[in-house]
Amino acid sequence: RPSLMANKGGKAAESKQDRAGITDRSASENSFPAGADPSLVWKKLFKERQKNKMLQFEVRRLNNSLELFKKALKQKSDEIESKNKVINKLMEEKTCIQASQDIDEDN
Repeated sequence: RPSLMANKGGKAAESKQDRAGITDRSASENSFPAGADPSLVWKKLFKERQKNKMLQFEVRRLNNSLELFKKALKQKSDEIESKNKVINKLMEEKTCIQASQDIDEDN
């Protein structure tokens, strides 16, 4: 892809590097490093793509598990909070009952 630069007249012009055949990439998309076997490079690329797909699958699986555990944690936390409220209410009632019994014993 030749990069275009605007000249003074507003027209697009190729950069000096593009005219000389030099681009930002050291090699074109279809070339391989010097001395590299193209079939070996493609095999390695294929293997890396497979690994990448497997890792992406693993990430999705772990994210799904994380969401399930978050939901379970929220449910347990809500359950504990509800039980704490019941315990606090019972403790208040017991305290009130004991206080009224103490008053009755004093009379």
